[in-house]
Amino acid sequence: MDTATAETHAQRYTTTPDRGADLYAEPIRMKVYFCQMMVPIIGRIKERAREWVQREKRVKMTGHTRNEV
Repeated sequence: MDTATAETHAQRYTTTPDRGADLYAEPIRMKVYFCQMMVPIIGRIKERAREWVQREKRVKMTGHTRNEV
C-alpha cells in the first residue's frame, strides 16, 4: 500500500465518531510515518553501497590495497 492510500485510509477511519475505527487507523498512520522516515535512510545506505562497490572494482582493477585507492 503506498503512502497516499494509507493516509486517505487513515483519515477515513479517524473521522468516524466511534473509537473502534480510530484504533484501526492508528497502526496505518504509524506505518505511513515509518515509511516516510525510512526513505532517506535507505537512500543513504544505497549510496554508500554504490560507493563501496565502485571502490572494490577499482581495487580489483589496479591491484592496490583498499587504503591506497
